[in-house]
Amino acid sequence: MNTTVIEPSDSASRGLATVALLKANFDQGQDHIGMFQPFLIDAIGSLDKEDFQVEEVRSSMLSRHGLAVPRHTLRTLLSRTTKGGLVSRQYGRYFRRHDFPQSNIPEAKAKIDAEHSQLTSQLRNFLADHSQPVETDEDALALLLEFLERNHVGMVLDDSYQDRTDFGESRSHGKSRLLIRFVKDVVPLNDRLTSILQRMLEGFVLQNALVLNDIGSAKRKFKDLAVYLDTRLVLQALGYQGKASQVATNEMIAMLKRAGARVAVFDATIKEIRGLLSFYQQRLGTAEGRNSLNPNALTRFLLINQYTPSDVVQISALLNQAVQEAGLTIKPVPSRIPRYTLDESDLARRLAKTDAPEYEPRVWHDVDCVASVLTLRRSILPEDIDDAKAIFVSATGLVIRNVTEWYRRQLDTEHRNGKADRVVPPVVHHFAISNAAWLKFPAAGQKLKIHELIALCSAALQPSPKTWGKFKRHLRDLQDSGVVSSDETAAILVNQFTDVGLSRLEDHSTDDTDIDSDSMDEVIARVRASYASVAKEQTTKAKLATERQRNLQIHVHQRAQKLASLITKGFLSILSIALITVMGFSWSGYPEPVLHIANLLLVALNLSSLIFGFYVFKYRASLQDRLAAWIRHWLTGAQDP
Repeated sequence: MNTTVIEPSDSASRGLATVALLKANFDQGQDHIGMFQPFLIDAIGSLDKEDFQVEEVRSSMLSRHGLAVPRHTLRTLLSRTTKGGLVSRQYGRYFRRHDFPQSNIPEAKAKIDAEHSQLTSQLRNFLADHSQPVETDEDALALLLEFLERNHVGMVLDDSYQDRTDFGESRSHGKSRLLIRFVKDVVPLNDRLTSILQRMLEGFVLQNALVLNDIGSAKRKFKDLAVYLDTRLVLQALGYQGKASQVATNEMIAMLKRAGARVAVFDATIKEIRGLLSFYQQRLGTAEGRNSLNPNALTRFLLINQYTPSDVVQISALLNQAVQEAGLTIKPVPSRIPRYTLDESDLARRLAKTDAPEYEPRVWHDVDCVASVLTLRRSILPEDIDDAKAIFVSATGLVIRNVTEWYRRQLDTEHRNGKADRVVPPVVHHFAISNAAWLKFPAAGQKLKIHELIALCSAALQPSPKTWGKFKRHLRDLQDSGVVSSDETAAILVNQFTDVGLSRLEDHSTDDTDIDSDSMDEVIARVRASYASVAKEQTTKAKLATERQRNLQIHVHQRAQKLASLITKGFLSILSIALITVMGFSWSGYPEPVLHIANLLLVALNLSSLIFGFYVFKYRASLQDRLAAWIRHWLTGAQDP
C-alpha cells in the first residue's frame, strides 16, 4: 500500500516548511492535487538534465521536500504539467521545456522559516527557563518536528500507522514533556503562535492526501458511512474526561456529520458505560473505595469535581438523553452472521492477552463492536475509508493494533489473495477519521486540529499510572505511621493540586522511577498548604458575605423606615384633617344624625384622653415601626439587623 511520511532528515526546517507550504498552497485555492504542483516544478527544475523519468523526479521530491509521492499521483501531476506545456512526453520519457520556470519555493520557504523562528525562539526561551536549554533554532525545530510526527496519525491503517497508534499513551520525560507543556499552556495564549502551529498540523493532514488511492475522493463526502464511537470517545463528548477532550471530540463529531457521515454509538457501548458508572457508584461512597480507584481520566473528573454515588446514579439515569443531546444516535448491535464476523474467539484472546476462558467485559464489548461493523459491511472489503460503509472509531492504540493484526490475519487465511494489507480494517483511530473528514471540508474545522493536539497534550501531562501507584503506596505508608489520617489520605488523592504536583515532578524526571519520597512529601506539603489557603479564602469570603448581608439588611431597614414614615404621616394627616373638619362644621348645615355621630366621636376622644392618656399622634411611632417591619418582610423577608 502506498504510504507517505516525511522521511528522517537532518533538516527539521525542511520538513516543517514543506507541510506549511502545502497549507499555504491549499489556502490559495489549489485542489488536493494542485497543492503539490509547486514541489513538482521545483523537483523538475533541480534535475541536471532536461529529460527524465517518473522515478527520477519522484526521488528528487523526496530528497528535496520529504514527500514520498505515490507513482499514480505523480503521473497525474505530470499530466497536468504536460497539459500546461511546461514538459512534454515522448517514448515513455518526459522532457523539460528550455525556458522552464524557476521555482519560487526557496523564497516561500524563507518567509516560512522567518515565521517559524518566532515559534522556536519562544520554545527555546521556555525550555531555558525550565533548565532544559537547546542550543539552536534548528534543534528546537527538530524537537518540534519529532513531537508532531510522533503524535500525528494518517488517514488509513498502513504499516507505519500501526507503529504510531500508541501516541499519547506512552509517557514523555524531560524536554519532550516540557514541549508538551509549551504546546498546551503557552501557545494557546498567543494568537500568532497558535496560527503557526495550526498551519503545521493542517499541513500534515494535507500531506496525507497522498495516501489516498483516489486523491480526488478527498473533496467528496463520505458515501453512506456509519461511524460508531467507542466508550472513551462518548465519555469525552459528554464532558466526563475534561474540557479539552470534550471540545475536540464534539468538533470532530460535527466535522464528521458535515462530511456526510452518520455518527452513532452501539447500545453495547451504552451498556458498558452504565457498567462503569455502577462501579464508580459503589466506590465513591467511602474513603477506602475512592483510594482503590485507578487514576484514569474519568476517575480524576469524578473525584476532583466531588461527585457522590447519587450524582453517578443520576448520570446513569440520564445517559441516553445526554448521548442524544451530544448528537449521537444509539443503534442496536445487529444479529451475528458468522461468515462475516470471522473468528471472534481468536479476537477475544488477542484483546485480553490471555487464554483464560473468562474475559473482562471490556473485551466482549470490543468484540461485539468489531463483529457488528463486519456484519454491517457483509462481504465488502473496502480499500478506501469512503467505501467502508461502517467503521468503529477508538481512541485506544492497543485495541486498534490488536484488531488490525487479527483482521489481516483472518483475511489472509480466508482469501489468500494479497488484499489484506489494502483493506480498511473495522476499527480506526479517531484522529484518522477526523483527518479524513477535515480534508473534505477544511474551512468547517478551523480549530479542530489545534484543539485535538491540546487535548492530547492535556492527557499526556496527567501523572502516569506508575507515578500514581508509587504516590498511593507512599501515602499508605504515611497513614500507617500516623502522619496522615485515612480521611486526609482520601482528601489528598482527590485534590487537584496533587495532580498538578505529580505532573510537575514528571516534568523534571528522566523516567517514572526518578521520583523519590522527598519529592512526594513536597507534593503532600503543598496540598496541605492549599488546604490552609483554601480555608483562609473561604473564611474571607464568608466574612465578606456576612458584611454584605448586614449592609443589605441595614439598607432595607432604612428604606422601610422611610417608606413607613411617609405612609404613617400621610395617614395621620388625613385623619387629623378629617377630625378638624368635623369639629369645624357648622351646626346648622348638616342633618341631625350626622351631628350626633360627630358629637359622640368628640366625646369618645376626650374621654379616652382623660382616662387612658391616649393620643393619636403619640401612637405614630409605634404604628410606623409596625408598618416598617411589614414592609421589610414583604420586600425581602429580612430580619432586623
